[in-house]
Amino acid sequence: MKKLFFFLLSVFFISNNSAQQLIMTDPDVVSTSTGTINEAMRTAAGIVQGGKDITAAGTLRIPIVFVKFADDNATTTNWPTANVLPSWAANFVNPSIPTNNIYQNNNFSKFYDLSSGGNGNGTLGEFQVIGDVYFVSLTQNRSDFWGDGAVSEEVLDILDDPNGPFNVDFSEYDNWEFKVGGVPYTHSNSPDGVLDFMLIYWKDRSITLDPRVGGVAGLGFWDTITKDGIDIISSNGVLGFKAQDYGNEHTIWVSAHEIGHHQFGMIGGNNGSHFNGRADNYGNIQRFGLMTRGDGHQFSAYERYRLGWLDPIVVSSNTNNIVLNETHKSSSNNAILIPVKYNTSDDLEEYFLLENYHTTNAYAEANPFLIQSILGHTISKGIIAYHVSAENFDWPTLSRVDIESAEGLFAWEVIQGASTPSDRLDDLIAPGIVNLRNGFDERDTITATAGTITYRDYYALTPETTTNLEEKAKRRYNSDDYLGDQEDLFNTDYNKIFTKWSNPSSIKDDGSDSNVGFEIVSYNSSTHTYTLNVAVNSTGIQEFAPSKPQNLHLTYADQNHPSLGWDVNTESDISSYKIYRNYNNGGWVSAGTVTHPTNTFVDNMVDYTKPIWEKAVKYYVVAVDNTSKTSVPSTQVETSGIMNQIPKVNEENYAEENAVEEVVHNFKLYDNYPDPFNPTTKIKYQLPEAGMVTLKIYDILGREVAELVNENKSAGYYEVSFDASKLTSGVYIYTIQANKYTESKKMILAK
Repeated sequence: MKKLFFFLLSVFFISNNSAQQLIMTDPDVVSTSTGTINEAMRTAAGIVQGGKDITAAGTLRIPIVFVKFADDNATTTNWPTANVLPSWAANFVNPSIPTNNIYQNNNFSKFYDLSSGGNGNGTLGEFQVIGDVYFVSLTQNRSDFWGDGAVSEEVLDILDDPNGPFNVDFSEYDNWEFKVGGVPYTHSNSPDGVLDFMLIYWKDRSITLDPRVGGVAGLGFWDTITKDGIDIISSNGVLGFKAQDYGNEHTIWVSAHEIGHHQFGMIGGNNGSHFNGRADNYGNIQRFGLMTRGDGHQFSAYERYRLGWLDPIVVSSNTNNIVLNETHKSSSNNAILIPVKYNTSDDLEEYFLLENYHTTNAYAEANPFLIQSILGHTISKGIIAYHVSAENFDWPTLSRVDIESAEGLFAWEVIQGASTPSDRLDDLIAPGIVNLRNGFDERDTITATAGTITYRDYYALTPETTTNLEEKAKRRYNSDDYLGDQEDLFNTDYNKIFTKWSNPSSIKDDGSDSNVGFEIVSYNSSTHTYTLNVAVNSTGIQEFAPSKPQNLHLTYADQNHPSLGWDVNTESDISSYKIYRNYNNGGWVSAGTVTHPTNTFVDNMVDYTKPIWEKAVKYYVVAVDNTSKTSVPSTQVETSGIMNQIPKVNEENYAEENAVEEVVHNFKLYDNYPDPFNPTTKIKYQLPEAGMVTLKIYDILGREVAELVNENKSAGYYEVSFDASKLTSGVYIYTIQANKYTESKKMILAK
């Protein structure tokens, strides 16, 4: 049980307490677990629940030590008086389980009680962590120690000193009782003469490790130390650093992360012991799960499920009106599991796990921590759909676990900088066409091609999130979406359908169709519950409302009227599409209806040549099926009369008799129209000043295929035609350079 053979364990790198900085972290595991599993922990379906190298049920009593160097007189908000333990640290863990089973402090004990199923009102969770807090003020300065392990050894000596202030009896921390399958289980030779676990937290930073290090799953020394007849093994503990900076919440989740390495087991170093540490960059549950390579705050539904703290509803037949309670509250119906595929031994190896996620509740009611903002994005509530596509029954962190982002999967493109493929610092990436089987969402490590070079390490982050040039080359998006935003979660307004026809889709990991999915029926704001319909066959998913229409865009097929286009829904029962208009934020009204499979619409009511339409006009589209069920609205597009009411100046006919006089104030390259096109399209641009202008067309590999303009131009508006009759279908980039102004846009040739 406790014979764990680790050396340097689980360094958890943290840059500071700001979410803006906690984006990517360095490795933290360099060793391997023994992997001893009690077979009673394995269920009939092959799932190991209850912890791997240490238990995830029962009661764990541990010593927690806060350490201060003699020369450390710094004060912070989290540590206002240098020589006095702050109240949050003094109460970091409860000395015992309260008689009424209610933890009053938002501390480590309460964190595990709530995470393991406690309700904060008297019903305890599966796993209780209690212990004693000690504050050791060292008489030596920081520079007097050769390394972190030496500090741990000194702390243990001080705690054990019979003439000192503590005289700790370490045998009190060798009494771990736990359950397997709900049945009390006692480890061999109880007590077995080995310290169960301990935490040593420094007020200051590490001596041995990088200053950014927040915690390490180990106490730093090499040999076994014996106190009171109890063997203290370095691996059965956690060293934490910078408690004066991190405070209560941060210190809790660093500790839980490191303990989690023992509960889930360690395999294959960094790549194996974290969900998003895999060499193939599969999945990113960062910020929503605890065992990730940075910025974990709480256990995800999947982690709680594997530890035996969550018993999801397994849906094996089409079921309507399932009420899903908040996953992080103690109640029935806290998660939904939709089976997808079983292996040859009839073990479930692929499934979708649905979590009802909220961040607007108090600590005692729902999530262990109140997390509302991630890289500037506010996340409040929604359904997280975890796709577990290759369950590893022995090592949970080796399972393929991904969040199905409700924003969808796309083939990503380098829309700026593709002509200089070796210089990535001028790149800009963006999602292109929908790609359900091989696409990427904003939370993924993204593949995109710049010129002739394909890069597989782009992130949906702005370059400003780092000063490192190598990282800047990877962070080439216009928004910081890598850790997620509100639109990654399914909800009644943004995206409520998940089937093989939706984006994202319920397609299996091998690329084949699956006939499973879910539909959000309603949300109750009082109880914070979602009601869902869940389907496991083709008949069931056909009963759902249509999926959200994709890729709504302005095509400009008619220069005087807005022209819309979108992708055709692939469900067999779609009857029509309804188009809605909002002029000058005056409210949404019906603009018209077209019969499926028609996927274009010209709004003849809006005439760009008339001043009445000079304000902004917005549109969205909904799909309607044969039973009159409607989809959620598509994303919106916007245009305006001013933008398009331009003098019809073009390369073929320079001045038109009735051209509108208008002063141009800035450079601008407009979307081509129509788009998609076959074989011709028009491109408009405007110049506020005279100068040399080039307008060129490139293919997706960055090769120049046409030059439309290469001469001096006067200030004004221009329009030029592009004939692609000799080119093949695909995505093309058009780029304008005028004086110091450069801009690129994409267009689609669809023959």
